[in-house]
Amino acid sequence: MSFKGIIRYVLWLIFPQRCCCCNKIIYRDRYLCDECSYKIERVDKLCTVCGCDLKCCQCRRFAYRFRASVSPFDTGEYSMKAVGNLKFRNNLCIADFFSEEIVKQIEKYYDVIHFDAIFAVPMHNVKRRIKGYNQSEVIARKIGKRLNIKYCNSLVKYNKNNVQHKLKKEERFKNVQNTYKCKEVLNFKNVLLIDDIKTTGATLNECTKQLMYAGVQNVYCATALTNNYKKINKKVEKD
Repeated sequence: MSFKGIIRYVLWLIFPQRCCCCNKIIYRDRYLCDECSYKIERVDKLCTVCGCDLKCCQCRRFAYRFRASVSPFDTGEYSMKAVGNLKFRNNLCIADFFSEEIVKQIEKYYDVIHFDAIFAVPMHNVKRRIKGYNQSEVIARKIGKRLNIKYCNSLVKYNKNNVQHKLKKEERFKNVQNTYKCKEVLNFKNVLLIDDIKTTGATLNECTKQLMYAGVQNVYCATALTNNYKKINKKVEKD
């Protein structure tokens, strides 16, 4: 074993790799244990317009400004546990797992598109200071490094009290209006917009609108999870 290999092994003994979903100790260079890897809810057949599994496509129900949306995982028990561990338990290593899986979808569905920049759905500054990080930004920055796309933080959130999970699906689009703004003029043709969970797409849609107002021509979205209209734990659902 090489010196670097020995160091990595010692670090693993001190800080063992844990499953993103159930927190069991697992082998190095893995993100999921065998059980969670088998049971985690992956998107089967994707509608790239709305970003949902084809069996629960939302295209006929909502009109979106973004060009397309992709997600590797459906909302379910195991995928939501992984998001919860990232979102509420400061386990930022899970962002590596999600970024890797999202990149696979981007390379599959957006392979011919050149992206000028990558954005994340922003968190209000007060909430971000209290929490210490924005999980969507952490994922977006890792995706940017993997794909060599520069991260841009021009998108900001002004209203910190627009709680979404208490509203009906149709009400969410009205609730996010004028919540996000772009703080500078952007001269980009194609950009990536990243979020952790897509529920109705209202947040992504509003952010897309603001990016286009700022000068972006086309917005393509990617999220870790997409909603399949199953009951979602309100603690994890996008606020």
